[in-house]
Amino acid sequence: MAINMKYIDPTYMIRAVPSNAYDNIYCTLIAQSEIHGAMAGFSGFTVGPVNNRHVYIPIQRVTEATNAIKLTDRMWARLLASTNQPTNVVKLTFPHVHCFCSFVGFVSLAVLT
Repeated sequence: MAINMKYIDPTYMIRAVPSNAYDNIYCTLIAQSEIHGAMAGFSGFTVGPVNNRHVYIPIQRVTEATNAIKLTDRMWARLLASTNQPTNVVKLTFPHVHCFCSFVGFVSLAVLT
């Protein structure tokens, strides 16, 4: 019996979702904040919203700890639904996904360990 197995790269699916006006405004704010930080002489930082303000966050601070994501959690289901990702891609092989998360727009970038 022949098996036809296909791998769907999640990054392709994230990019395949069309952006809306809010995404464009948000990305513009992030880009402007990054440029202002670089022009001010900062390096090794990222920009993100904290208490409704865009702040400079050191990269070391973002990557110093890992989080365990439960694939049965409601927030994980919301992330998959908002990015139009299938729910069965990771669930089959990983009971828990250990990652650090950096929020870019509505997309949580996770690095699997």
